[in-house]
Amino acid sequence: MLPTYYKMKTLKAVQLILILLTGLLLIGCETQKGRIPSPDWSRGLPLGSSARGTIGMVVDEERGRVHLSWPDTSNGEKTVRYMQLDDEAEIQVDIHLPLAEGINRTPRLALANGENLHFLWAFRNGKNQPLWTLNYTQLMADGRFQHDPILLSNPERKVGSYQFTSDGEGGIFIIWESDDDLYLSHLTGDGATAVAPFMVVKNGKEPAIRIDKQDRLHLIWRKNDQIMYASLDNDTLQPAEGVKVARVQLGNSSAMDGPVLGLSDEWAYVLWSVADRGGVEAGTSRMEYIAFPIGAAITESSPTRLGLMPVEELPYEAYQGDYQMTQLASAIPIAHSSDFVSQPAAVPQGQHNEVAVVLAMTQQLRQQNVTQIATAVFKEGAFVGFNMSGKTEAFSQEPVIGSDTAGRLHAAWREGGHGQMVFYATTAPVTRDAINRFHTGDASNFIFNGGIEAAVGMMLFPLAFVWVLPSLTLLTIWHMRREDDLLSDPPTQLLLAFSFISYHTVKLLFWPFMTIYVPFSAWTDVPNGWAVPLQISVPLIIFGIGLFTAVRKHKKSRPYMSGLLFFFIAAAVDALLTLAIYGVNFLGVF
Repeated sequence: MLPTYYKMKTLKAVQLILILLTGLLLIGCETQKGRIPSPDWSRGLPLGSSARGTIGMVVDEERGRVHLSWPDTSNGEKTVRYMQLDDEAEIQVDIHLPLAEGINRTPRLALANGENLHFLWAFRNGKNQPLWTLNYTQLMADGRFQHDPILLSNPERKVGSYQFTSDGEGGIFIIWESDDDLYLSHLTGDGATAVAPFMVVKNGKEPAIRIDKQDRLHLIWRKNDQIMYASLDNDTLQPAEGVKVARVQLGNSSAMDGPVLGLSDEWAYVLWSVADRGGVEAGTSRMEYIAFPIGAAITESSPTRLGLMPVEELPYEAYQGDYQMTQLASAIPIAHSSDFVSQPAAVPQGQHNEVAVVLAMTQQLRQQNVTQIATAVFKEGAFVGFNMSGKTEAFSQEPVIGSDTAGRLHAAWREGGHGQMVFYATTAPVTRDAINRFHTGDASNFIFNGGIEAAVGMMLFPLAFVWVLPSLTLLTIWHMRREDDLLSDPPTQLLLAFSFISYHTVKLLFWPFMTIYVPFSAWTDVPNGWAVPLQISVPLIIFGIGLFTAVRKHKKSRPYMSGLLFFFIAAAVDALLTLAIYGVNFLGVF
């Protein structure tokens, strides 16, 4: 029986451990941020966990705000959530909009006059209104409605996809699909109707619209397997016939996403993706694009397919452009490309010398392939390169992107098997630094994930005999041939030093990635300034712990410890710690 004193100490120790574990578990319940995907982008900041549709986003550069909206079920009802972030990524407004009861989807936001926002969405009431309609109102700075919602579309015609573009004066041009025809309207910055809805295209689907610096509207749409284009003078809007600019190869089990339109100063880019849902290529998706000079004679072009490298550690090269991205990875042959590149979305406002397009693509993550978010850059009619914009643990989809006049990019997307999580990331330095700060959830994630994977690594201990065995064999022969190989024996000390050198040489030959892997980087983002110090210090610390353990054992057994036993203790501790920290490389980090 233990004395009462020791029972009390044991009980307090157990209680302390339980409290610490409970605290870590509660911290671990906090939604985790993503990992840093590339040098230019922040981590993915989780904003919501019950999204049920596409995200609307607009960047208010003047007031340092990012506005987002998405269909949501977090309060047990089907609503639309509106959120406003400041330049520190702190939530300033987070409300559920008081929309009519029914199904509300595809919310979109644009800057209006003053601090107001244009707010559009599609609505359907299954009982009284079986058709989708397009609705509009303005949001004030606190998220309240400026006026009651109004109906933009004909209530007797079904609305499909829709898009809009800012007119540069606070107003917006809106185009939508209505029973296979396209309708166009123009609203002022106050929400008044400048141009009433009219049929701009007969027989068209999936429209996209942009306005250039000369105030000309550019339209694209689908007509069967053809992509059509037209440009209009916004002062004399009239129906457009359009010209065919591309033909998309679609199979019986193919599904097309897009087209989308991006404008640079001198070029127009049309992009789309095609997913195969059957046959030998089921589950794959390709992304294609065409480009043509603005104002030039338009002819049909052959699409170019994007080749994006899917490896986790991309070979980035220095880059300088209009958008604040400093490193891009170049295109690669299609045969080596990611087999899932999908859902492109171009920066919706402004014109630069290049176009940024956000997309979803499959990338290697450890030993798995995970669909992540990337941003591609196009310039002078060609694809320049891309970098990763999101890095989370589950399927990411339906990204949107925005920019300010300085070229700072902002992206949002849904993540998860059912697309329930909403993430936000940016290249804006102040916001990026705020999001990347270490927080409590990072600590719990590091402890739990790191602890589990360290334990898995140590279970690979039999592998250590590969680099332990040569030195161990040499010392064993020495031990058997000498009656006295005590640690105090100078020849034994000399042989022991040689054995340690041999041990570490063989270990590095067996695990060359130890020279490039940054310790702990598999479990947390390591600041750039810490990478080299960790690469140098951690192996030395591991070896030092092994020597320290052997020396402690030697002091207890002095003077009877043999050189063989001393080496075995030091090498065993070194091997276990090496496997705990570096064994994660067997899970596919490098």
